[in-house]
Amino acid sequence: MDAPKICKAEKVDSDRYRKARIIEALPGPDGPGGENELFERLAGATICHIGMPENLPLEGGGLAIDYVPSGERGEVRCRVIFAFNENGMWLVYNGR
Repeated sequence: MDAPKICKAEKVDSDRYRKARIIEALPGPDGPGGENELFERLAGATICHIGMPENLPLEGGGLAIDYVPSGERGEVRCRVIFAFNENGMWLVYNGR
């Protein structure tokens, strides 16, 4: 029996990723959306937690980010949660 083949990560052009312009548009199930208020809160925010939300039935497992908006006190925490699959990523929750 042959040994299993190990899939090696594709070589990444790190300079290309480092220099890529970030556009202020959140992906959605129907294409980019305009969540300007979220961008304003995330710009300069302090990230408290980032990871996968536990026990939520989200495609791709989900990505959760807890943060304190810039200029706010530490007890004011906000959360955004994204779901994703092979077709893209979209915002499923945006709240305090």
